[in-house]
Amino acid sequence: MGNVYFYGLTDFQAIATGAAVLASGGGGSYQDACAIVQQLADQGYTGTVQVQDYDGATNACVLAIMGSPDAADNLTLTAVQNSISNTVAVMQAYTGMQPGAFIPVEIGPINSLVPLIGAAMSGGSIWVVNGDGAGRAVPELPQTTFTAPSGPAPSPAV
Repeated sequence: MGNVYFYGLTDFQAIATGAAVLASGGGGSYQDACAIVQQLADQGYTGTVQVQDYDGATNACVLAIMGSPDAADNLTLTAVQNSISNTVAVMQAYTGMQPGAFIPVEIGPINSLVPLIGAAMSGGSIWVVNGDGAGRAVPELPQTTFTAPSGPAPSPAV
């Protein structure tokens, strides 16, 4: 297994900043990402999230906020948390499995944060994979490695 990292709020902000540069405008709004990190701080979050290479065995769930950038204007922490809770509940209902890890769908200010927020919500029972499905921001899910012709279908998609 590769390196294991533990990231807190200061790291979340740095990740959002770096992801904004790497995504070149994709992967969600940088301003919303900064606001969401601040909202997480305002909620009193002081923990850390474990980030590591995928181990090949842990049940994992790809988390993202996808859709029109205009529809995501002024995205809030509460909306992200509700989306994560809904996604995990549907995955559990559909597969009967509890995720042990979250995977970022792409590099971007919001979509790099979403799995970190999900892991923070788990209280340490879920970790984040140090990687993503594209190595960049993508406009559509089929442009990720999760939709390779020989791989499993990227669903259920919630």
